[in-house]
Amino acid sequence: MGDNYKIYDLCLTLNLEITYIWKSPWSVVKALYLLTRYLTFIDVGLTVIVGILPSPSKSACFKLTGGIPWIYAAGVITGQLILSLRAWAFCGKKKHITVMLSVAWVVVSSVQFGLAGYQAFTNEFGIQSILSELNQRGCLYTAGNDRVVFANLALLLVYDAVITLFMVVPAYRSFRDSGNLSRIMYTMFMDGVAYYIYIFIVTLANMVLIPTLSPDYFTIILLLIRVIHSTLTCRVLLHAREEASKDEIVFVQTVSGI
Repeated sequence: MGDNYKIYDLCLTLNLEITYIWKSPWSVVKALYLLTRYLTFIDVGLTVIVGILPSPSKSACFKLTGGIPWIYAAGVITGQLILSLRAWAFCGKKKHITVMLSVAWVVVSSVQFGLAGYQAFTNEFGIQSILSELNQRGCLYTAGNDRVVFANLALLLVYDAVITLFMVVPAYRSFRDSGNLSRIMYTMFMDGVAYYIYIFIVTLANMVLIPTLSPDYFTIILLLIRVIHSTLTCRVLLHAREEASKDEIVFVQTVSGI
């Protein structure tokens, strides 16, 4: 399902990606975009493999699933860095904003990797002989830490709320002082708010469901959020570059960094 969704979205935005990413000079943001966009295929691929192996051993399950939390963390952190750079550009690249966003990103990244490591080493799986008797395919989670999954989702919500706040404040000040927003500022602001509302609803719904679900679903929940986060982040960046390209002056002065 995750791969189908990613492929469908890639088909819808491929023309924009070719124009504003593939044809653009190499930069930090271009590298971050490609990582955010395509790391999810590895996430989904590993999850599919884990789910279709015929009666895998506990050792095989542990090794295969051990990489999923790390890739999840790397992908989310990369996407958050893109959103941070967008907020930084939106705020005029001021020094104190640079410091605040840098510190916030480093702290969140450290916690994300810590949670990934904890999750990778605390998963437990069913016994191979039992799985064979039940004709069970794939790795059967018998224990997982719902608090880790909950913390991952909560951290995502909090960080995205902070980034959205960095968009709202300068937009409000600009509108208060001039009575309007430039096209690129309006686009970045509306995309940012729409992104946060959507990710907030989906993430909150999954946080409510976590206590009622078996450990088998924990990886699926994180993968779902990861795919949605990646897709929305990439769309926000593509849309910003599309709008910025309509006004070269605005593009150079305001969002050349994203």
